Parts: sequence; structure tokens; C-alpha cells
Amino acid sequence: MKRALSVLLLIAMLSLLFACGEEETLPVAATQEQQTETPEQTPEATTEADAADTPAAAAQTVAVLSDTDGVALTVTSIEAAETDGYTLTLSLTNETQSYQLAAVSAIVNGWVGDQRLLMRAEAESETSAQLYITKDFLDLCEIGEVAEILLPFSITNEDFEVLASGTGTIDPNGEEAAETIAAYQHASKKSDTVLLNDENAFAVVTKQTSDDPDGYAIRIYIQNKSDRAIKLQLSDTCMNNYVHPEAAYSSPSIPAGASLMVVREFDADAMELDGIRKVTKIDFNFTLEYDDSAGGELASGYKVIYPLGKDAVRNPLHVAVEGETALIDNAYYTVIVTDCDTASNPESYGIDLYLENNTSHDLDFCVENIEINGIRYWGTTLIARLPAGKRCNTSLAWNKEALGLSSETPVESITLPLIFYNMRQWKSGTQIYENTFTVQTW
Repeated sequence: MKRALSVLLLIAMLSLLFACGEEETLPVAATQEQQTETPEQTPEATTEADAADTPAAAAQTVAVLSDTDGVALTVTSIEAAETDGYTLTLSLTNETQSYQLAAVSAIVNGWVGDQRLLMRAEAESETSAQLYITKDFLDLCEIGEVAEILLPFSITNEDFEVLASGTGTIDPNGEEAAETIAAYQHASKKSDTVLLNDENAFAVVTKQTSDDPDGYAIRIYIQNKSDRAIKLQLSDTCMNNYVHPEAAYSSPSIPAGASLMVVREFDADAMELDGIRKVTKIDFNFTLEYDDSAGGELASGYKVIYPLGKDAVRNPLHVAVEGETALIDNAYYTVIVTDCDTASNPESYGIDLYLENNTSHDLDFCVENIEINGIRYWGTTLIARLPAGKRCNTSLAWNKEALGLSSETPVESITLPLIFYNMRQWKSGTQIYENTFTVQTW
């Protein structure tokens, strides 16, 4: 009897243990099933913010400028910052067997910028670069909201054959904003200097800025009213009769209906060297011309600006003082050695010169086959290009090693064979002045 009870008790205990074992295994099976299903549900749960961070989204194309014959030019991103303006990232993809070149510029709300991007993609490669639309440019053109960006472009191969060209359009704030761009209306002022005002173009020097920290600046506004692209050239830019080549200018192409506002600066250091404290005269030559295969001139001429009025003009001539050497000083030309540089750079040697052209010709001042310490330095060096009635301060420098001199060798004498050419008839045998001078250094 006891044995029978023991057997029944054992069976009951095994049954309970078996039941407990089944209950413990169920959650494990459920967990494995959930883990199997979770990866399938993950893509459905991805948010738009997550997708924006994926590599595919980062390479998203904003605009395709060109995609032909295995060469593609695209805008891959555009970023705006209140303090820096706009940054456009462009990609040039080249699937051909030779390198390709791309040139891209920007027109913002109808204003042509000086920004120009040049790109080169080697054979079967891709390259990217950034085009900047600066805050200074936006402020200069009084652009508050960027509504439209036009991107004129051209793509050429290694033989400089044009593969594609055109103009892409980006509307950062939508097409409706682009349609509301307000045209700039120039308010004429008595101080304006008009270069051209007819049915084809309006071009004017609008402002002179005397308190510019970098020297002095003039502002030029051009509106293209024609149905062809145009451009502006400034040359022979002078201040108080001193030549300032840094203010010369060649504008980008201005498409039909577009405008250009540009600032040309006269360097503060150059003004100090010329002894200019008050700007009384600015003059330059200009040319407005069509910028296409047909060409043609719209206008050209010589303009003079008197910021303080004609009566304020003073043009004192430089006279050699103690420590300077006058090589030529007559009614036609003046050449003065104002300094000999022996200490600032032991590897080279230089002299500072003051030049005047008081003739009625535009002249090139040159030296040929200069001698230092009796050693001849072969070749012709252009010192300066001086229009009639102009002057400049300039310098010449030579590398001692090229002359066969060591850095410790003192320069004791310089022989300057000076030759002046008519700038408009520059060729051998047309010199209008020639003489040789020897300068004892100090």
C-alpha cells in the first residue's frame, strides 16, 4: 500500500514539473519571434529626419545644369548663412577618356557677381567645388532676399571645344518669390559720372568713397538694356595723375536684362607711396562692348572725376632731395632713383624709382641688359607703362644668385640702360629715348 502511494506521488510530481517546464519555454519562443519580425518593421518606422542624414540624401541633386556625352555638371547643395551669404556646391562628373573643364558664374536677383568658378575633372573622375555668393556682394547690390540665382555655365574639353553651355536657374524661396523681384532704380545724383545712357545700356560711376579702410574706392553701376551680353573694360586708371594699375578692371559678361554693381579700389599703401592725402582727380579710359561672337563697341572714351571740384586739383611734381639720384630731369621725362635696397633681403637687390612722362605719347619705360658690379643681366625689363602726362612710383629687383653674386657680396654700382618706347608702336627700332646711367649705391 505504501509502495502504491509512493508511485502515485512520484507521477504527480513529474506532471507538475512537466507543466512548469512548458510555461517557462513560451516567453523565449515569443521573444525569438519578435526579434525575427523587428528588422522587417524598421524601414517603415524611419522618419524623414533620419532619411535626410543618410548618404543618399546628402548626395541629392539641387539642379542639373548639363548632362550630355558622358559629362554632367550639377548643383548638389545650397547653404545660406546670415553672415556669409550663400554657398553652392557643384559637381563635375566626367566619364570620358580626356579631362573636361567647366566655368560657372552667378547672377543673383538680376545682379551679375564677380564670382566665377573654374572646375577641372580628369578622365573618368568626379570633382566638386564651391561657388560663394558673399554677404558683401548682397549688401552692395542691396539684395535683402535672394529670390533667384541664375548660373551661366560652359563646359569645354581639352581641345577647348565647347561641349555644352547655357544657364541654370535656382529659386531658393520658390518660383513665386522669383516672380516678385523688384528692379533696381538708380537715383541720379549731381556727382554721377555717366559713361553711357541710351537704349542699349546705362553705365555710371555713382559714388566715391574716401573713408574706405583699404584706400579709396569708386562704385560703378551698369544696366544692360540690350538683347545681347555686354562687358566693361577700365584701363589707364590714375589718381592725382599717378598710375594705379590695381584699379583697372575687366567685368564679367552682363547678360541681356541684367545689371552689374562693382567697386574698384585704389590701394592705401600705393596712395601713401605717392604722397596722396587728398584725392582731387581720378581718370581712366573705358570701353563698353558686346560680349558675343559678333562683337561690336557700344561706347568708349576718357573720363575724369573731380571729387573735390576742379579748383581743388593740385599736381606737385617730385623733385630729387638729398639721398636721391636724378638720372633724367627735363621737360619731357623725369627718372629719379629714390632708394637703393641693400638690407631688407640678402638674397636679392632692388632700387626704387620715380618716373614722369611729360610728353604727348603713351610710353613704356624699359631697361635692357642691366649691369650690377659689372656683371650683365641680359634681357629687357618693363619698368612701367605711363600714359601721356602721368607719373608713378615703382621698383626693380634682381636675384643675386641669378647674377652670380653671393648673398654676402655688396652691390656697389648699377648700370641702367634706359629705353623708352611709344606704347602704341612697341617694336625694335621704335624707341624714342635711349641712354645709359651708372648709379653708385649707398
